[in-house]
Amino acid sequence: MWKNIKQLSQLIGKFTNRVVIGDPLLIHAYRSYGNEKEIVVRGRVIENEGITVQKEDGFWKNLVNNIRRFETDELRSIPIHLHFQGQTYEMISDREGYFYFRIPRHDFSSDSIVHWDQAEISLPEHRYKSDRLIRKKVDIMWPGSSSRYGIISDIDDTILMSHVGSWLKLQMIYVTLFQNVYQRKPFDGMSEALAFLAQDAKGQHVNPTFYVSNSPWSLYEVLEEFLQIHEMPVGPISLRDYGAFFGQQLEDFRQHKSNTIEHLLEFYPDLPFILIGDATEKDADIYLEKYSKYPDRILAIFIREGRKKEQNLRVRELFATYEDQPFYLVKHSRDMMNFSRQLQSSEKH
Repeated sequence: MWKNIKQLSQLIGKFTNRVVIGDPLLIHAYRSYGNEKEIVVRGRVIENEGITVQKEDGFWKNLVNNIRRFETDELRSIPIHLHFQGQTYEMISDREGYFYFRIPRHDFSSDSIVHWDQAEISLPEHRYKSDRLIRKKVDIMWPGSSSRYGIISDIDDTILMSHVGSWLKLQMIYVTLFQNVYQRKPFDGMSEALAFLAQDAKGQHVNPTFYVSNSPWSLYEVLEEFLQIHEMPVGPISLRDYGAFFGQQLEDFRQHKSNTIEHLLEFYPDLPFILIGDATEKDADIYLEKYSKYPDRILAIFIREGRKKEQNLRVRELFATYEDQPFYLVKHSRDMMNFSRQLQSSEKH
């Protein structure tokens, strides 16, 4: 599906004549995370297309901007430096311009709540016209000593109305290409529900929040800004690479959501998780698979109802095989809060 949108964008892009080869380089530094021993940093190097978005942008401006997001000019084999805690680490961007660091953390200082640090990414062989080094700060999240659990939430049709299940995905194509971040709609009450799960009684962010989606990395900035506009808890976002792939890369692509959750469970071995998704696709199947493998690590599963009765019935039947477990098919975001209160109450007794 997303491949088709990218191909359509590339085709239309030939006629819009808006992409300028040789644009300044841009480092996309994706919000990252760490544990007591190491940090994980992801990002991408592309040409800066100079996309600007305003609330009042109309149909045509949105189309052109979104085409330019998908029709990226990535920079392969670019030397990249990561500077963290007085150390410099080096690597080369891959064929799609992506880079991935997993490096040791030498100076560990804990906090009681979710806390953030920064690293810096630079391109040692490329400079701006002013001869300044091209660099970008990257935010890194750590759970705190008061973190009781982590939250892993899907985005499309869980937080953001994406219409993945629409006929031939036509509504999904429309909102992706012809609307901007200010015009996209969240599900009512989702900000409050996630805040309830993530915060303590004082309103402090104590339970780390991670977002995982099968959307392409080209939409990272859109999704990051959408979550910020609608005051969702701040956290890393994991998306998919829709570039060319073969063999193991193809399998990793297909298993992206499952692999991401597995990675987080292994990366934070002492932290249980609440999993949030929707009935439109296979979230319930993936989450139950993780529960079967890590029964003591999955505190609860919340699945938002889909628009089709058969989708919801299938999830109910899946959950019915796990009696007396905190797995919930919810109609409204506030239902997550109600069930969470029940869970917290039962934990106290």
